[in-house]
Amino acid sequence: MAFGFPPSSSDSIFILDDSKSYQMGIALAAFQKNNWNVIAIDEKAFYAFSNPIEQGFFSVIFCNWKDKTLFIKSESGDGSLFDEDRNFEYLESFKLAFWELKDSGIEDDFVELYKAYKESIPTEELRLDDGKVTEENPSALKDILAFFVPQKDYFITPILININFFVFALMVFFGVSIMEPNSNDVFVWGGVFRPAVLDGEWYRIISAFFVHIGLVHLLMNMFALLMVGAQLELLLGKWRYLLAYIFCGIIASCASLWWHPATVGAGASGAIFGLYGLFLALLVSNLLDRRVRKPLLSSIGLFVVYNLAFGLNDGIDNAAHIGGLLAGIIAGYSYYFGLRFSTNTFYKWKLPAIIMSLYLVLSLWFVSKLDNPYGRYEKLIYEFKYLEERAIQSQEKIQGMNEDSATQIMSMEIIPTWTKCNQITKELDELKLDKALDNRNELLHLYTQNRLMFFETMFKASLEQSRKYDNQIDSLSKSYETILQKSKGM
Repeated sequence: MAFGFPPSSSDSIFILDDSKSYQMGIALAAFQKNNWNVIAIDEKAFYAFSNPIEQGFFSVIFCNWKDKTLFIKSESGDGSLFDEDRNFEYLESFKLAFWELKDSGIEDDFVELYKAYKESIPTEELRLDDGKVTEENPSALKDILAFFVPQKDYFITPILININFFVFALMVFFGVSIMEPNSNDVFVWGGVFRPAVLDGEWYRIISAFFVHIGLVHLLMNMFALLMVGAQLELLLGKWRYLLAYIFCGIIASCASLWWHPATVGAGASGAIFGLYGLFLALLVSNLLDRRVRKPLLSSIGLFVVYNLAFGLNDGIDNAAHIGGLLAGIIAGYSYYFGLRFSTNTFYKWKLPAIIMSLYLVLSLWFVSKLDNPYGRYEKLIYEFKYLEERAIQSQEKIQGMNEDSATQIMSMEIIPTWTKCNQITKELDELKLDKALDNRNELLHLYTQNRLMFFETMFKASLEQSRKYDNQIDSLSKSYETILQKSKGM
């Protein structure tokens, strides 16, 4: 099975004693025997389509004569990455017909066929130099570079791949680890994070699917995009394909935000899953030829099931995968009528736009209403630190003051400030956070209670001019030291 872009197979036939006219005549007859309608290039080359283009899958078979040798090449023209050995089979069918005709035919008949072909060549010759098959063409490097070069029916996919590689290269250039970027680096470069999004950074919903968490993550996603994108872009057209990619990526980000209250997410996999979901929706319809649907449905279905199962492992955002997949299915069904009735403007553009816009608005509205405990936590901690600093500054002020002034500072500044801090810790306790933060908040609450009780007791002792609170003050001081020791281990 050939792989590449596009997949192809090549071969040659060398006959020392036969003329060009004879060899070309037999080749033309072999094309006709296979029901391939010949399209002229010039006197030494022609090509044909294996099937009508509207069937959805086809190859382009080239034939070129040079130095008593016929070079033949079959190249997938439908945007597929795997050819299921079709190109090899086309070449075998050609060679079988060629040798049968040579053994059974009359030379003059083939020469006359070639003369008729030459007369059919238009005055302004159609030159397809890249299609001519020679021993020098194609090269492996050219095939690889073709993945990254926009072409007529493969335009948006290489642009998306190039953008993802470019963003990753920038990340590495500015010091991000090439294999294992940390969460902070991913966040800085645009990863999706619920507290940040709900705090106004909505751009992260899009930027997240152009950022990747290491080289392996990037390569796997780009390979998956290449596999589905080359075929789907050909079917949808570049603008509907781009719209579907962005739509699925946004919905995948929304799903990730819904499922993960405080996890930084990134990667194109949600958008790519959406493209596979879109393809699945079209494959279960009657839009494509049954012979095309069956092998594609098997391979794409297997890809989706395997990757969803693999996504159950820790560290993989399956919520984004499922969200993107469902969005793609919706996009696929919204595109169905436009693909079935291609001249109807409403079906082609307006219906998908209405359905996707409605789904986007509802998804973004839902995200905006999500609880944001970690965002609230950050704000409360920021306020707590500010108040704690004020309290500590006031405590330093009473050092060296006379008793009356110190008592007044405790009453008007220190105790009210620690009371506010204590109220903040109570609010923190009500938030639904992970266990580590819950333990930290519990210790913070003990700390603020200790400070509040300490200065309230000091205030009472000062007002009453009594030493009966000394043991309690000593006990609170020791508890404070214990709390500080515990906090150092967290």
